[in-house]
Amino acid sequence: MVKITNEEIDLANEEYAGLVDIVMCSLPESLLQPLLQRLHLEKVQKQTGEMTAKQFLLNSDPALRSVVAKEALQWRKGNITQEDLIWRHRGKIHLLNLINLTVDAIQKLQLLESIWPSILYEIIHTTLFDFSEMDAYMKRCSKTLETDK
Repeated sequence: MVKITNEEIDLANEEYAGLVDIVMCSLPESLLQPLLQRLHLEKVQKQTGEMTAKQFLLNSDPALRSVVAKEALQWRKGNITQEDLIWRHRGKIHLLNLINLTVDAIQKLQLLESIWPSILYEIIHTTLFDFSEMDAYMKRCSKTLETDK
């Protein structure tokens, strides 16, 4: 077992801080208000005026938003139906597909980044060679056009 340091936790919180705003924006009011009540924050919200739960959270301290977002992500309905389980399974499969596509794209970008200098060199070399031997290049192009017919 590897012990996680407070510094690593702080770095992870900093790196994924943008996800808190996504969670806050995507959650409906009908889920946020009971969550505030469960966390005993509805009194604080009422003291700030006629704000909705979402407005209250978006204007509150980032640490509080982070706690509420983490709580919201762990929230589950009391009685889960078969349809809920099916939708949850579909969502999980869809999310896994998106994650796999993202990982594949990142790997391809990393590969391109590593071989790009040689590709660029080859493009420049070929272009300069063709430009310096324009007659031979034009003959090759003409032959290519004739064979494509």
